Amino acid sequence: MLGRPVAVMTLGILDFVLDTDGVHDTVRRIMTALPSGSCLALTHPTTDADLGGEGDVSRAQWRARPGPARTPSP
Repeated sequence: MLGRPVAVMTLGILDFVLDTDGVHDTVRRIMTALPSGSCLALTHPTTDADLGGEGDVSRAQWRARPGPARTPSP
């Protein structure tokens, strides 16, 4: 058991959690197990980003990824 706050980085990891409903539970389980004051950093593709002129390139890159782009959590 950890006694001091820690930082958890899930950079490029949640892309591989294919269950869209389960990804929120996965993050919640991780954070619940950590001491108070801990932080989470994550990256994930989203469907609501304003990509400007780079949108076509970004969409093509993410099509090659295994997981879905998700909308923000309510």
